[in-house]
Amino acid sequence: MSAISSRPSKGFTLVELLVVIAIIGVLVALLLPAIQAARESARRTHCQNNLKNVALAFQNFVDAQKMFPTGGARYLDTGYGLEQNVANGKPFGPEKQGLGWAFQLLPFIEQTAAYQITTTIDLQQIVMPLYVCPSRRPASTTYSQQFNAIIAPIDYASAQPCTVSSTGVKYNPAAGVPLTLASFSTLFPSVNGGTGDAGQAANKVYDGVIIRSAWQYIATLPTRGNFLNNVPRRVNPKDVTDGLSNTLMIAEKYVRSDAYEGGLNYNSDDRGWSDGWDADIIRSTCFPPLGDSDGMGFDPVLGRMFGDRGPWPFGGSWNVNHFGSAHPGGLNAAFADGSVHFIPFEIDVVVFNSLGSRNGGEIVDGWN
Repeated sequence: MSAISSRPSKGFTLVELLVVIAIIGVLVALLLPAIQAARESARRTHCQNNLKNVALAFQNFVDAQKMFPTGGARYLDTGYGLEQNVANGKPFGPEKQGLGWAFQLLPFIEQTAAYQITTTIDLQQIVMPLYVCPSRRPASTTYSQQFNAIIAPIDYASAQPCTVSSTGVKYNPAAGVPLTLASFSTLFPSVNGGTGDAGQAANKVYDGVIIRSAWQYIATLPTRGNFLNNVPRRVNPKDVTDGLSNTLMIAEKYVRSDAYEGGLNYNSDDRGWSDGWDADIIRSTCFPPLGDSDGMGFDPVLGRMFGDRGPWPFGGSWNVNHFGSAHPGGLNAAFADGSVHFIPFEIDVVVFNSLGSRNGGEIVDGWN
């Protein structure tokens, strides 16, 4: 018979097991933020690549058309749908096109098939992954409450600065910091010439690279419209006198972090990339950019401007005018020379507005 061993059996005690679990928990807690940061870095790089490709499409468009695309005429509504912007089955050129830059760029982002669609309802359901930032949401369609339609949201917008009014009044974007009802009402006429105005009119000022179409659709005229007086009809590279590398062209737009599903008529995200001149694809540099979770966007006093369903205090506008992003620290922006830069949220609003102007003569340096 063999002797019974007196050595203790191998294994973990309960205390040792708890210690191991605690160590693993600490390691996971330490590693998880790093993993999330790495994922966000990859998504931000993807977003930058999207903007770089869009900026390249702008350059190719300019080479072909000898002008920058326009922001279109108006949001897609009666008289401003795709059906009113084609002739003999082909879309109007950029000077007459009522749909915005995101539509006009389609042949230059390998989306010729989408460019050949002839009905609004079919066009607005086409998903454009290049126009969506993965830090915010996947590229998909959503239901628009305002227009009772399926649309494909976009995360980028072109820049409309606040410069002077049609009567020569110079705007000061610093007057909108902090943003209040009074300060917004002071600046809104300039924004109204840009993102907030549903109707076109003569004598308005568009000092960004992407201007509003000067062609006004009028169904009763034999020509189906006419050009408005005293508004720019096209912008060429030579018109960007501040320098192509100094002028912001498009950037990420602000979308409140609880409204990423899109299609919400109170968040300027209800018509998607196939929109005309509207805050879905046009934002203003007259206001500082915001992070999607910034407290200003959830301020109950500012109300509907940032997405609350409560009463709108600013004279009837539905539009959110800010640029912004889901990235920590700032947003990606493409300039008129095709370069892409990261702009910090804390940028001075006067400097930011100067970047949006193509012809203000400002010397802008050291902003990034």
